[in-house]
Amino acid sequence: MTRLLDRLDALDPETRKQQMARLKRAAKTPETESGNARKVVEEMLAAIEARGEAAVREVIAKTGIPPFIATLGMMVSARGLAKWYTEGQPVALLNENFTWLGQSFDLWGFPVPRTVIVFFIIATICHIALCYTRYGKFTYAIGANPQAARVSGIDIGKHLIKVYAVAGLLSGVAGVMLAARAQSGQPNMGVAFELDAIAAAVIGGTSLAGGVGRITGTVIGVIILGVVTSGFTFLKVGAYYQEIVKGAIIVTAVVIDVHRQKKKSRA
Repeated sequence: MTRLLDRLDALDPETRKQQMARLKRAAKTPETESGNARKVVEEMLAAIEARGEAAVREVIAKTGIPPFIATLGMMVSARGLAKWYTEGQPVALLNENFTWLGQSFDLWGFPVPRTVIVFFIIATICHIALCYTRYGKFTYAIGANPQAARVSGIDIGKHLIKVYAVAGLLSGVAGVMLAARAQSGQPNMGVAFELDAIAAAVIGGTSLAGGVGRITGTVIGVIILGVVTSGFTFLKVGAYYQEIVKGAIIVTAVVIDVHRQKKKSRA
């Protein structure tokens, strides 16, 4: 697998594009519709996409370009790759062992979605990592003052690669859970979800300036945003009005955060 990826990297763009097209056709041929062959081809494509994501992490850490721009560009590219691979069509008839993740189970007579359980497990792990480990302390230090963190001996570039690797992993887990819940893989799924994530984090007290924020606050922000969205749906408020309100919430939360940062700097 590694040798194949190295060979693809060494090719010129046009030849690399042709080889990728051959891999795509191979994944859809009758000989590879079942068995290990199709799995190998799909693993190749996933590894190629993972290498592209790793390249983005390296670019952010080594060049210092704004993370929002780099991750936004990678998101658009990955979405385009998904549309190209699926030809814009949803992937249905997923295995029951996969869709099981998005279903609910009975707990004392109440249905509990497995996605909620996974959410709280990951939130707990992230809370412990940020509050009680060196990884979390380094993350807060770099977010608050990169120059001071560098002077204190923290390898900022190396640590940022770890941070974006974890972010990419969690995004992948979210995509898996969403596909399992919808029981299909759709290339257009998840559009504008990044704005909901930003809104939930800011509502929960995370500062866009960096260095401030807690997982517990983000969980509360997710719950508040979910209650607002569910309430609008229950009241039969149109989807367009919901987007307007969400936008207003994001702007208001950012304004409050900026005001709080200015007040802190004056003090």
